[in-house]
Amino acid sequence: HELRTPISNVSIYLEMAENSLSKVEDLPEKVVGFLKVLRGETARLIKLITDILDVSRLEKGISEIEFQSVDANQIVREVFKANRLKAEAKGLEISFETSMSSPQLMADPDQLTQVFTNLIANATNYTSEGSIRISTSQTDDGYFDFCIQDTGMGIKREDFEHLFERFYRGSQASLSTIPGSGLGLAISKEIIEAHNGNFDIQSEVGIGTVFHVYFPLDNQVEIQS
Repeated sequence: HELRTPISNVSIYLEMAENSLSKVEDLPEKVVGFLKVLRGETARLIKLITDILDVSRLEKGISEIEFQSVDANQIVREVFKANRLKAEAKGLEISFETSMSSPQLMADPDQLTQVFTNLIANATNYTSEGSIRISTSQTDDGYFDFCIQDTGMGIKREDFEHLFERFYRGSQASLSTIPGSGLGLAISKEIIEAHNGNFDIQSEVGIGTVFHVYFPLDNQVEIQS
């Protein structure tokens, strides 16, 4: 909180400055560029601080999770709508389809939102052209399956074993200008496991990535203490 509040204030005042300067005639392009960079870097700092706070909360244990019966598809739809414009602004085709009417999970809705948001944001950030396909279905053994498939840069085989380590960014991501803290997948993994879920990932460099997340449906849930 001590860090996030002043950074948020900086972001607000930068936005106000940007709005005020937009009314100035003959404003040098480099000034506009400076403000854009500052806004972007401030946003990255806010995201990093939020991720670190999330890691800290998760380390307190599963007792902090507020389990309740939730409609997983409704959460996916909301996250999809919130991230759709960013993907389309990059020229990507993004879609969501489901074969389930109202899958019920015992879960913390905020944490499910965080997992789906992290995965859709990753797919959007690491895909420069093509599509992002999101789908949900029920597996034969009674699990809710959230699947996201992209046509992005893919993941090198040597990065797989480190992919869920905190602050780790793959070799291709580190060489690119793609923003990220290296915490999103680590946080998602901890949330998934705290909900008795699991995941599977397949990827090929230059082809894309397919990520499955499996959560037990209500009749499969046994909350750990």
